[in-house]
Amino acid sequence: MEKNRQQKLAIRYHNYFRQIHSLRQYVFFPTMSVIMAYAACYFQVVIVWVLLGIMITRVITTRQHKLIISSLVGVAFSACFFVLTDHEVEQLVATPQTWQTVIQPETLTIKGDYLQFNGKTPRLPGESRYRYQLKSKEEKEKYQQVTQQTIVRITGVFSLPKGPQNLNGFDTRRYLSEQGIYRLVDIDELQVIGLKKSWSPLAFFRHIRSQLLHYVDHTFGYYTRLYVKSLLLGYKGEEFSNEREAFEKLGIMYLFSLSGMHVSFFAGMWKKILRRTPLALEWIDLLELGYLFALYVLFGESIAVLRALLAYVIVTRNRHYRLGFSSLDCWSLSLLVSFLLKPTAVFSIGGIYSFYLTFGLIYLHSAIKQYWKSGWRQSLAMSLGLACLSFPLNSYFFYENRLLSFCFSFFLLPIMCQVVLPLIVATLLLPFATTSVEGIFQGIHLLFRGLGNLPILHIVTGKIPLMVLLLSVGCLVLSLILLATNWRKSLALVGIMLVSCCSYKWLNYQGIVAFVNVGQGDCLVIQEPFHGKVMVIDVGGRMAFEKEEWQQSTTVAGVHYTLLPFLKSRGITQIDALCCTHADDDHVGDLVAVVEAVNVRQLVFPKGLETNASFYKKLRSCRQPIVCKKVLDGDVFKVGKMTYKVLSPKQVTDGGNDDSLVLYSSIGGQSFLFTGDLEAPGEQALLNQYPDLTVDVLKVGHHGSKTSTTLPFVKQLQPDLAIISCGENNRFGHPHPDVLQTLLTNTVETHRLDQEGMIYSKWSGLSGKLSKFKGLAVN
Repeated sequence: MEKNRQQKLAIRYHNYFRQIHSLRQYVFFPTMSVIMAYAACYFQVVIVWVLLGIMITRVITTRQHKLIISSLVGVAFSACFFVLTDHEVEQLVATPQTWQTVIQPETLTIKGDYLQFNGKTPRLPGESRYRYQLKSKEEKEKYQQVTQQTIVRITGVFSLPKGPQNLNGFDTRRYLSEQGIYRLVDIDELQVIGLKKSWSPLAFFRHIRSQLLHYVDHTFGYYTRLYVKSLLLGYKGEEFSNEREAFEKLGIMYLFSLSGMHVSFFAGMWKKILRRTPLALEWIDLLELGYLFALYVLFGESIAVLRALLAYVIVTRNRHYRLGFSSLDCWSLSLLVSFLLKPTAVFSIGGIYSFYLTFGLIYLHSAIKQYWKSGWRQSLAMSLGLACLSFPLNSYFFYENRLLSFCFSFFLLPIMCQVVLPLIVATLLLPFATTSVEGIFQGIHLLFRGLGNLPILHIVTGKIPLMVLLLSVGCLVLSLILLATNWRKSLALVGIMLVSCCSYKWLNYQGIVAFVNVGQGDCLVIQEPFHGKVMVIDVGGRMAFEKEEWQQSTTVAGVHYTLLPFLKSRGITQIDALCCTHADDDHVGDLVAVVEAVNVRQLVFPKGLETNASFYKKLRSCRQPIVCKKVLDGDVFKVGKMTYKVLSPKQVTDGGNDDSLVLYSSIGGQSFLFTGDLEAPGEQALLNQYPDLTVDVLKVGHHGSKTSTTLPFVKQLQPDLAIISCGENNRFGHPHPDVLQTLLTNTVETHRLDQEGMIYSKWSGLSGKLSKFKGLAVN
């Protein structure tokens, strides 16, 4: 009886999907029309419009009327969908306002005395990110206990998220917009009103997720928390931020982007349980869908998890009801549904990696089966294929590749699936074994970190242009098509892709002179054209201020978000000379982090600076030995073809502001003066020593402090351009109005990093000239 009922239900499903089945050949192109049309509107890049035009032309040449009509309807739908879902950011009032909002506990994070969460703002579209500085230890403990939706009264000021502050830097504005967050709120006063009751399944599972995160934080050790929160719950917290570099060095970050491992693991486990119950087929389907929805919320609601769950549902239903959809059809349907549910998230880095790599796997798997039906050879070939597929994306988004990442993923993926995931489940079910489990997770992580530190086959390609990315991806897609029939041509195309990505930085005829925005600090990068020699003056750093223990948090050196990504995006792995002007932390505070991340051939600093206790401690902390060049007034040194003359200090120093290293050089036909934190007495001494000194570009001393850049100094130098390196809304009030007035009075064009982001000029290797200095102007 039960068997007959299940057969009738299967027939009913089959009839229901029959018409969709007849249109399955029209799934891929209409889906891509929808996605590419929206992408053209979203990114506003000419090449995307060109690609859309090429694809529509290809569809029209098929002369299949249903296909042509469905694709054109998809393009029209995307245009309308973009207009409806695009949120134009309104003009924000920069005065304190008061309203009520709801803390979403799954978004609540606390680091030291800093609290952050997402919430709605009345009468405004999308969400806002709220930021608040906790006033006391008791207040911190109160918000650490929040695991339910909590109504709070806010008094705060709106602001807009920032775009990238440096070339190829992190774009906070786009990153937040992909999550539906369009504004920031700096909270002055925060008051809890009460709990919000909600009976929706979404709120219920979000509450469960918050409680689970709270439970993990207060029950398990550091390494257990790292893997349970990042791999299972999709929460990239403080532990993941600290260990992210270890995973990046392995080149297996795409394992986190695909996020299909744990989805398939838990979905398959639940299906096995349901099959052993006497429930009817329709009840099993409903329970499975409810379970998958719960997994989606518990695992973090990311686009990669959504893709994996949709793919699982579509593939299993296609197989069970014999709908006849191909693997490409199933992929297209999961992409289309993901786009309708989370349109902007599809174009995030995680979304691009997830859908691109799974698309490649469809062709890769079928082609490799022609050579090896199963076994370790097939697994190794799949790992190698994934590494090749991700190579151009890594070069475009992360600027580097590990050529042995395929080997790591071949060995580590089984560990993830067969050891780490079951261990996570056991950890949650058997919390009394926390000590033993912590030791196992620590051992696994030490293995990962040790493999990542192997200095072999690590290639920093720099950021490749969009055109090179598209050509490389095109080569890979064509190689996948040819792999089953002609593996030699396929390998040749892969070779073309590798050469294109790896050689671009050597063919780039433009060098750069860039004043890097490191906040309240100084940092300058000079790179010669055609990937030539590199000179860096100061590296920035945070000024240390005393805090109570409850206010402290684990911090990552600022250069990991500013200088180092910029160097990597230029393909720079070696600094030929790093100049330290003086001992202040806002100039050399991150020296150790830079030396550990990049090969520094020579450290240049004023003679006597090594006796400064703070600077000496930094030198001793450097793990690799560095050649130190100590200089004084009159010394000259070369970096590549560039010559730098030392103008100050005249005598042995101890690292004070007026002991700053002052350098003069001519770059691209323009003269530069780099003054560190030189103040009025030092400026006067410089004028006395060099009464005929004039420059074209002046790096304003001491971030525009009123104690520097005096009127006599500016009058004698007669600069055409002045660069002021200071942080936005800094506590020192830099730059001082008197300095700005002095520069204005002398008709000096002035650029400020706090207002314009990085200030830079491209240095042509063909003409030898510098372009006009400009800022990113993104605030």
